[in-house]
Amino acid sequence: MSTVKSVIKNVHQPKNGLLPIAVFEKIQLKDTSQNITVNSNIKSSIDLAVEYLTRFLIKKDVESAFETSFKGAMLLGEEKKAKDLARKITGLDDQTIIAALDLVAYNVVVTNSIVDYKPINSSDIDYNTIRAIKVMVTRAYTFLTRYGSKVIYNHSLEGGYSDTVLDGNIPFVTFESILMLSFGDSDPTEEETLELLTYYVMATKSIYPALHTLKYVSFFNPLTNTFYKCNTPLISSTAVEIVESKILAYGQGDYNVKTEIPDYLSYSETMDYLDISEDKLAKLLKKRLLVATLYHGDEKISKIAVENYLKNKRLTNKLIWILSLSSVAAVVILVVVLLVLK
Repeated sequence: MSTVKSVIKNVHQPKNGLLPIAVFEKIQLKDTSQNITVNSNIKSSIDLAVEYLTRFLIKKDVESAFETSFKGAMLLGEEKKAKDLARKITGLDDQTIIAALDLVAYNVVVTNSIVDYKPINSSDIDYNTIRAIKVMVTRAYTFLTRYGSKVIYNHSLEGGYSDTVLDGNIPFVTFESILMLSFGDSDPTEEETLELLTYYVMATKSIYPALHTLKYVSFFNPLTNTFYKCNTPLISSTAVEIVESKILAYGQGDYNVKTEIPDYLSYSETMDYLDISEDKLAKLLKKRLLVATLYHGDEKISKIAVENYLKNKRLTNKLIWILSLSSVAAVVILVVVLLVLK
């Protein structure tokens, strides 16, 4: 299926790109691990290993973190080997990193073809490679866990797909931003900024309300330890229109890009729509914050109930924010009064 990456490869952009890197705020972060080098022979595998190991540290789930790798191994008939490698991925030790590099080699089976699969050469995995991956994963994980209160990876975009882009997920999402990892020696390329812009446009068209009010689009480069952040109001409306018409071709094909939410949702559809876990849904049902009803013989949750829950949640968050702000103001006033009394 056509993904964002495959579709934008041959897109001609104006000078500096549709989303110029100049509109991003560039923030150089610091740490004590400097002068890391990356083996150019297996750079693409190193980049994937860093991203997937970062996912693993966030959720502690090897199968979802290395989802594409497992698909590739299945297509190649090597599921057992993939599972054996997965069992070695437990943290950020040398064994984990070597297993991760072996496992991501299967990705090419999905992204290109079976004939392109080539196992990693063990001679390419030296001390410097292992150290570089450890440093980059640590940087990425530290950044993401500080950057967002909740980090979701590989977020799907139902409602945002089209005849030209049938597949592909946002690499990382926080409560206010979508984010990609970039691994170049310098700033993200024009192709990378276009990929990010396309994800953003698809997010705004998706069925997920949380993706309609994003404040930022951003990159984090674990190689240079640099963060790039662009406020969404700075994104050109002309650029958005070009992506909608020329890349995604919204309204020009048969694909239903304006997916409507059905009147009644199954439990799994409700979890996807609200982006919550099965345990969270069970708690909401137990507290009767959501109510299931019989619909054509199955237990489902009405669209109205889900939307009312979202409205109440947004109102609660707003009240919490106001109360927090009031508390801070009260503390400031108290400090000022005490200083005056002194």
